[in-house]
Amino acid sequence: MAHGVQTIRGSGRISGWLALVAAFAALNGCSTFTLGETSVQLPAQTDVLERSRMQLVKPPQAAAECIAENARAAGVAAQMLPLYGYESVGVVVTSRIAGDHVAVFTLTRSDGGARAETTTYAGVPDREALLRQLTQGC
Repeated sequence: MAHGVQTIRGSGRISGWLALVAAFAALNGCSTFTLGETSVQLPAQTDVLERSRMQLVKPPQAAAECIAENARAAGVAAQMLPLYGYESVGVVVTSRIAGDHVAVFTLTRSDGGARAETTTYAGVPDREALLRQLTQGC
């Protein structure tokens, strides 16, 4: 190198570029997850949660206390959380105090009581019976 002139070795740059293209081509074929000989498609995120709405006769705070009481009677834990101010309450029902979520209720004021929007995981067995048990008398 003389007086600020730098030479670039072409073979190193080309081999690096070819390695990059080869890696991309190899990874492009690995976009399907396979287990043994079968291909498994992962569930969409919307398949993981189930949502529903129901009308309860008690106002949000009283309905939340009722759901929490029913949860304790069913042997699971419940925690009430204030949402959006005085008229909305959330209830998180878990398998134990620091356990897995069983159901999440969002209770907002509506005519004649509270509107409950409920979220559960799709794997909860007999979802309708569980929600009926948690909201009984509320």
